[in-house]
Amino acid sequence: MSTLQDLRKIKYRTIKAFAEAYQCSPTKASGILNGKYHLTLSKDEVRHLASILKVDFVTCADACDNTFAELKGYKGDEWKKTARTHKGIWERWRYGDELLRDTEKAAKSGDWSEYRKKYTSSYSSSQEKQSTRNASPTPYDLLGAPLNATPDEIRKAFRAKVRAMHPDAGGKGGNADELTRAKEDALKYAER
Repeated sequence: MSTLQDLRKIKYRTIKAFAEAYQCSPTKASGILNGKYHLTLSKDEVRHLASILKVDFVTCADACDNTFAELKGYKGDEWKKTARTHKGIWERWRYGDELLRDTEKAAKSGDWSEYRKKYTSSYSSSQEKQSTRNASPTPYDLLGAPLNATPDEIRKAFRAKVRAMHPDAGGKGGNADELTRAKEDALKYAER
């Protein structure tokens, strides 16, 4: 289980020598070698590190994980399975690739609901239903009637809604004109 510091010591005697080869400040080089940049390292940066340290890419990526684990005081590889936010570098890259693929897929199709379900923790199916209803409520939604309602069922649903929203019956009022239009539209459709 070698760390980035271990790999650095093989090729470069000092952090300053490593920093010159990596073309960064000694402070940043020290941060990289001590695991402070683990969560932001891209594949290209790890490839560059590997070429500077004269090791293969896989060895360098594993050394990045080992360095981070040492920084945080984690023992073994168990931290990769239990950590909620600090997964290993391979898992983070896999997640990033998957996120990019799903973003492109949603952008092409125009349907972002699956994307939101997967990547937004506060997203719920009730929000999806509400957002689709808010976009354009149907007359049946306004009346609270099923789509296959008969004209009698539509009239009953209309009367129940009007009664429920009347202030004398404990309702808070509402737009009676909108309900009337919804009833008329639903009746036209049902009578076809």
